[in-house]
Amino acid sequence: MLVYLRIHSSKLSRGGGQIKKEDFMKRSSIFLALSFFVLFILPSIGREVFASAAVQQPCGVLIKLGDTSAAVGKNARAITIYTQVLGMCPASALARFQRARVYMATGMFALAGNDFKKVTKSKPHWQKAWSGLAWSLYKHGHPKSALPAVRRALQLKPADFRVLHTLGKVLQALDAPIYDYVKAYRAAWRLDPKRKKGWTELMTIVDGIPYWGSMA
Repeated sequence: MLVYLRIHSSKLSRGGGQIKKEDFMKRSSIFLALSFFVLFILPSIGREVFASAAVQQPCGVLIKLGDTSAAVGKNARAITIYTQVLGMCPASALARFQRARVYMATGMFALAGNDFKKVTKSKPHWQKAWSGLAWSLYKHGHPKSALPAVRRALQLKPADFRVLHTLGKVLQALDAPIYDYVKAYRAAWRLDPKRKKGWTELMTIVDGIPYWGSMA
């Protein structure tokens, strides 16, 4: 930078019309601005990007470790790992979703619902998050709150056995017309006739319903 200024200063001082004073000042300003960016701003940006990447990488590794722990039934360890990930990467919807699933598997439905709800806010098109929210609210004794969540899950994926079964449970808990929740159970059973869920509920209530076989 100093060499540049010395060379052009000497040209200006010697005259000869090589560089006008205004041009010299303009070029010097541009050069100084570029030098400042290269020497100070760019390294700073590089450090931030590197730091972000450095954090994201171990978060991904830890999530996989949590998944492994959950798969072998070490739920407490899995929850601890996912919580650690969220401390490092608070915006990780995947870590929050996985923690919610483990919460639900261990019967902690209130905590599961809180996590699923946050995931649906950050990832509104994640159908499984809406499904998880609906089931956790239902199991926690809030079928009325579960109903919008289960309907949203069905909007995103209409042919989903688990969600249709949840809809039947929710409607039944709300004392909806019997035909409504039987339709939900029947739709679930049609998707997978080999599953006991759906069929079991149908068999326990269907005997008292006239003309159930004609329902869509």
